[in-house]
Amino acid sequence: MSRTPLRIMISSRNLDEIQFAGGDKKTLTELRTSLKKAIQDQLIGKGQLFDVWINEDAPSAPGDENSWEHCMEQAKAADIFICLYNGNAGWSKSGADIGICHAELETALRSARARVRLVALPDCSGGAKGADKLRNDRFQDFVQQQSLFRGGSIKKIADVEKRTLEAVRDAIIELTRRGAASSRSDKFDRGEALEWSRMSFVERKQAMEASLGSALQQRTDATSLASGITAIKLNGKTVVVRTAAVPGAMSVAEARELVGRPHLQDHLLDVHLQGRGHIGPIHLIACHRSVTETQSLKVLGFPDAVTVVSGFGVYVADNVQKAQLVFLKDCRDDTAIRHSVQLFIDWLEHSGEGAELVARADGRKKIVKAIAGLHS
Repeated sequence: MSRTPLRIMISSRNLDEIQFAGGDKKTLTELRTSLKKAIQDQLIGKGQLFDVWINEDAPSAPGDENSWEHCMEQAKAADIFICLYNGNAGWSKSGADIGICHAELETALRSARARVRLVALPDCSGGAKGADKLRNDRFQDFVQQQSLFRGGSIKKIADVEKRTLEAVRDAIIELTRRGAASSRSDKFDRGEALEWSRMSFVERKQAMEASLGSALQQRTDATSLASGITAIKLNGKTVVVRTAAVPGAMSVAEARELVGRPHLQDHLLDVHLQGRGHIGPIHLIACHRSVTETQSLKVLGFPDAVTVVSGFGVYVADNVQKAQLVFLKDCRDDTAIRHSVQLFIDWLEHSGEGAELVARADGRKKIVKAIAGLHS
């Protein structure tokens, strides 16, 4: 196991001068250099915990493809990525391209989103014109869409160090918890995972659904409506969630058919929707093994759908019929199921998809009501 310090990359423009309340000014190079020292001075015992990379310390290179690619490699390699954001996208190889700060942030998010933190500095992009302004506008729109950790507002120079250290601390806590949960769930030859592996499909399905229901019902905002049906708060709305489990590999028809296409029975849940202010339903499906986009779309039965692959598994949504299914992968034991549920809820909050899920769930309620009326 590597004992080298955690690698932190600080990404931002270099020469921009930031003006703080009271008239104080600092260039980003000055801020980055002082932040590097402040972070590297954080010790556990006598050992260095962090190694901070800023391009001021890198060998001199022109603004060409080599230096661009070097910065992208640093963004991929960092254990924690800190973006000092002031609205400026940075230089680009051509006027039509995205700026280097934009590219570094996008690269870090694409390779491992959980390690990325943003520290919002006072904006200083207002004087840009032409291609520079268009690049900045694209960068600002991109950042707005990401819903990244920002911490408190920054008004004084001293706030920069405080907020940056808070961002580092937040990243360490989240990454450690994710790593701990993963380490508990990556071995399936002992403990509860082994017990579940000994079960028949029917027994394992029951155990998985019990854990999934418990994970939802123990949330402070949850209400149990019936067996396998729970109402939870998402994005300020009460959404009905129906749970199910695939007790074997999705490629095994006998395991997959135990779930079938649950959204085709949504009209039977109309009693839990009408007159209560509830919306939905959505379907949360625990998968004992992995799950792919193709397998998820086959369950939905409609190929032209929203599909998102994330750490929890796969989310699919039909924008026509408003059906929504969430497939949680590698649900080998209770811990893995609870972790996947938390990852899904976190993703909804951080991605902004929670608002879209709620809007579709509201539409699904109307469709369910209409179908239920035909069956009454």
